[in-house]
Amino acid sequence: MILLSDPMRFIETQPFAFSLLIVVIIAWWRAFKKIGYPGWLSLFFLLPVLIPFILMWLGFHKWPTEKELKKLREEVERLQKLEIVKELDEMKEEIKKKDDKNE
Repeated sequence: MILLSDPMRFIETQPFAFSLLIVVIIAWWRAFKKIGYPGWLSLFFLLPVLIPFILMWLGFHKWPTEKELKKLREEVERLQKLEIVKELDEMKEEIKKKDDKNE
């Protein structure tokens, strides 16, 4: 746990590990942002004991982007139904006009 006890010593003695740690934090930051959570949650990956809990939470919790996608799909479905109703009304009017001409 040299990282927690003396971070500067860790950076000096383990530059590759430090670089890898930065890359992992940036990658998780971007992943959290893409699924709709704040990026700072990626900083919890600095505490290894929390990693399994974070992964379980991500795996079983509904993401904000999933909730938004569900709302958008419902709205599209509603609009499609509305469009079908409009088309049916237009068809009824056309049929009515044809019937009026035939009489």
